[in-house]
Amino acid sequence: MNSWSLLYEGYDPQQEGLRETLCTLGNGYFATRGAAPNALADSTHYPGTYLAGGYNRLTTEIAGHEVENEDLVNIPNWLSLVIRINDGPWLRPAEVEYLDYVQTLDLRQGLLSRSLRLRDPEGRTTRWEERRFVSMHDPHQAALEVRLTPENWSGRMTVRSALDGGVINSGVARYLELNGRHLETLETAQADNQTILLHSRMVQCRREIVEAARTLLYREGESLPTARELERLPDVVAQDISFDAEEGQEIAVEKVVALYTSHDVAISEPGLAALKQLAHAGSFNNLFEVHRRAWASL
Repeated sequence: MNSWSLLYEGYDPQQEGLRETLCTLGNGYFATRGAAPNALADSTHYPGTYLAGGYNRLTTEIAGHEVENEDLVNIPNWLSLVIRINDGPWLRPAEVEYLDYVQTLDLRQGLLSRSLRLRDPEGRTTRWEERRFVSMHDPHQAALEVRLTPENWSGRMTVRSALDGGVINSGVARYLELNGRHLETLETAQADNQTILLHSRMVQCRREIVEAARTLLYREGESLPTARELERLPDVVAQDISFDAEEGQEIAVEKVVALYTSHDVAISEPGLAALKQLAHAGSFNNLFEVHRRAWASL
């Protein structure tokens, strides 16, 4: 650690919860914990995104008594991005061996980076270079970039880019008896070949939340030919994006997200606002540059 960065070396499941907390990125409108994009909520990881002022009340019956609790709601997980090779399993943290692992929070730029090499159960090694930010230039925007390089294999790779509305508030052990399901899903959709949308609502305060995500893939700076399949579950919408990967060739995955709610002013409807913003959003590098300048001006 120095005065402008936090650096963690090695993957340590017992420290992941603390690292995720300390590596949270936010802009005053919303904030996202520093969880790995391929992680699900479990005893090690806790993906979480939160709106400023995004509270909701629920009632739980405990030992014959009704207990009311008000929580800052864990809203849908926009980060979700996981890979698989050929027809193998989705490569979650518990299913891989980390050969190298470095995570860095750059406080000068508001940038979280992860550099790692993972080995799957078949012995195939893949390099994963990741950057993400929550935009200080535009409070409704965030972006994730993952650069993938097969080191000792060639084959079919599939990237699943998802918006997950099945999240709950379960990060504090002493509150696990309380009802943590604050969201209901209103709509999942594919707006176009590159863009998916998830429309949720807080069950008591009725605040609606829309996240839209655009996922693009590149090889050597050129758009990569892919096959895309839409996956819709009760609370999740995802695109499975498949392509031919070759040993030593890097693939860049860019996921740009727009987030609006029914409390936002000067919009007609949060879904339309999110899709309009994505339609005009530039590349990861362009968006990061305007974010970086806004961050530096604080």
